[in-house]
Amino acid sequence: MLDQNNDYSSAGPGFKRRRQREQLILKKKTRYLGKPNSAEKEMRKGEISDISPKGLRARVQRLTLRHEAFHDVYDELKRANFPSSAVLCSALRNETLQIVKLMIEEGLLDRERLDRYRKQHSKDLHKIR
Repeated sequence: MLDQNNDYSSAGPGFKRRRQREQLILKKKTRYLGKPNSAEKEMRKGEISDISPKGLRARVQRLTLRHEAFHDVYDELKRANFPSSAVLCSALRNETLQIVKLMIEEGLLDRERLDRYRKQHSKDLHKIR
């Protein structure tokens, strides 16, 4: 049935779904968002924004040389307060891995030396934690 103001919002098979979606949106807007951020947290946010894209790339490249697994690289970035998404970190890491593989294939980089380097840095990392 047509409303007086020519509104078709209640017409069609998706009416119940649209009404549920609207109710969910209203619930999200009225939900308690928690206590406000402390000054310490705001200060950390300011520290994060000072990092340059070149610095982030260099950091991911160094961490890729030190760690084989992606989650190790990403966890280290998060601990150091680098503003990076998992997708960005993965893309930079994959690019670095391709270069390392090419250098190993061409004989410019020794695989055993890279393994020793990773082992040494993993020992240093465990001492810090």
